[in-house]
Amino acid sequence: MTRSLAGAVLLALAACQQSAETPAAEQASESLAPSPEGSASATPAALASFSVLEERENPDRVLAWFSQQLADGKWDDAALAWRKGSMDGAKLKALMGDAPGPIFAFGHGEVEGAAGSLYYQLPVTLVADGGKVTRQGTLTMKRVNDVPGAEDWQLAWHIERLEWAQ
Repeated sequence: MTRSLAGAVLLALAACQQSAETPAAEQASESLAPSPEGSASATPAALASFSVLEERENPDRVLAWFSQQLADGKWDDAALAWRKGSMDGAKLKALMGDAPGPIFAFGHGEVEGAAGSLYYQLPVTLVADGGKVTRQGTLTMKRVNDVPGAEDWQLAWHIERLEWAQ
């Protein structure tokens, strides 16, 4: 599936949904950030501009990057958007049902605070296999507030979990 077709699928899904589409789906076709060090696609110049996984303000930016990595078949890179050490490319591919050409459409989410952390929960739709909607669920992102002693990855928005509707 080409990127332009992928964009058309996202727009079609957005038109079908009642809720407003987040900027994540609009930004999905942008080249947001290169792969981090250790990745086969990383270059010194790319590493210098790598910042999306350090995002502390806009969780949609992380989601757009995550979605683009999936669309490009970069499962290991996409797994970096998850809670540190909780996901790898093989597990992520299995979670997606090994769907060919996966694209995510994101619904409207709200940031809520709880006990020193911020959570961002939103509906997601997985589109794959030539534009078929294959799954719907809820994605939850998290970041801790500026808590003394928090590690950098904890302060950045990251995917905490993805639950598919049965």
